[in-house]
Amino acid sequence: MQVHIAATTASTPLSANRSSLLLEVPSGARAGRRAAIFLSDPGTLQLAYADRPYRTWSTPVTLTSGVAGDSGFTAVIESSGDIVLVYIEDSTFDVVSRRLTFTEAGWQVNAAVTVYTGDVNSEPSLAIAPDVTLWVSWSRLTSPPVRHIHVKSSADGAQWGTGPSDPGDVIHSGGVQASPKIVAGPNRLHVVYCATDSLLRCSREWSGGSWSTPETIASGAEVSSHFDAAVRSDGLLAVAWIASFLYYREYDGAAWSPLQTIERTGLNNVQLSFHHDSALLTFTQVVDTNRHKPYYLLRIDGSFDEPVAVDARIDKLASVFAYHAASGEFADLTDAAGSAQAADMAHPNSGRLLAAVGDRLFLGMDRPFRFARLGLSTPGAGGTISFSYWDGTLWRGFTPHSGVSALDTTNIDLRFWLDYQSIPVDWQKCAVDGDVRFWIKIEVLSSFTTGPIGSVADTVSDLDAIRIAR
Repeated sequence: MQVHIAATTASTPLSANRSSLLLEVPSGARAGRRAAIFLSDPGTLQLAYADRPYRTWSTPVTLTSGVAGDSGFTAVIESSGDIVLVYIEDSTFDVVSRRLTFTEAGWQVNAAVTVYTGDVNSEPSLAIAPDVTLWVSWSRLTSPPVRHIHVKSSADGAQWGTGPSDPGDVIHSGGVQASPKIVAGPNRLHVVYCATDSLLRCSREWSGGSWSTPETIASGAEVSSHFDAAVRSDGLLAVAWIASFLYYREYDGAAWSPLQTIERTGLNNVQLSFHHDSALLTFTQVVDTNRHKPYYLLRIDGSFDEPVAVDARIDKLASVFAYHAASGEFADLTDAAGSAQAADMAHPNSGRLLAAVGDRLFLGMDRPFRFARLGLSTPGAGGTISFSYWDGTLWRGFTPHSGVSALDTTNIDLRFWLDYQSIPVDWQKCAVDGDVRFWIKIEVLSSFTTGPIGSVADTVSDLDAIRIAR
């Protein structure tokens, strides 16, 4: 939202599984440089990077093509700045890794290494142990629908186990569902996985030994494959998942904490990390089809605060006013724009949201915003409109990034500017009918033969998923 990095045609550009894909160089002359890895189309992985303050990103470069994008991909960054990428190859469904060698000019893509070949593989998860050994877990489908979870290690990413045919350790076998996440603590490796009505954990010392007997974290109706796991600096393991609600548990090495429940529905894309040793949850909440609002939760002193919007500019509009030119009267449609009632956004003097030349619709927020969505119960026909913002002296016209709209469809996405960085610096607050906001003015230039009638207006875009750096 702050900076547009790239366009994508992939259905899951940030990976379908629980991956961290915003990575930061930890040390050296380029400490703080961040790399974003994503699918630019269903089969092509690309990387773009930026240095502080992250306002200018490099042109994306292709890392590899022929990726089974819907099967998931993952990456970790080493202390040197090298990135290890693991993905599923499209033609073979093999587990494959690539090392991206860090240089001053970016990252150099090295040859692919097959982690495992055989059957159909998916949902790779990657971790680095304190001794810098790489560990990968993944799901393997044999005779459908039987799935297994495997784990393998590599000292350098050049060879995994004894080679591509080595299946590694099988820590779960059988069942129609097997979704893993591997995380490394200061002393132990943990694999948290969902396997048909159960969320489980097994572990081992990263320095050696065998895997523990699986422990049940949750079972039954409170389980789903939408989960994430993270380890705190002192070794405490935390797991969060979404089923009917959002759930959370911790393991301190001796016992599991009581189940904590955040009673919100319509949640997706949970991600768990630790912020100054406090658990941080991010997730999205469904507004309607293809539109989600991002939130975060911080756990302090054993309990979670109330969810907080990641971006206050993704919300209901602070003010929505309609101006009827013939009468010179304003109508406050703010409550109507934020309600679920259909066909309630219209000026009482015309019965329409906009109708004749000079009619205006004002959309206001307390901070500059880049997007608005209009839901119309009756689309407009025959009219033309203009867009403008107040620059401190006059209403300055502009063409939205999404193009000129005739307000002639039921759902209209008005993308005024590509990203927050593209918002004009001269946009200023002004008073409209006594209400001081940052306003977008939509004005009728030629009259509608059928004036639109609205049902909803807000600034919630077609955001689908978020990933945070960790």
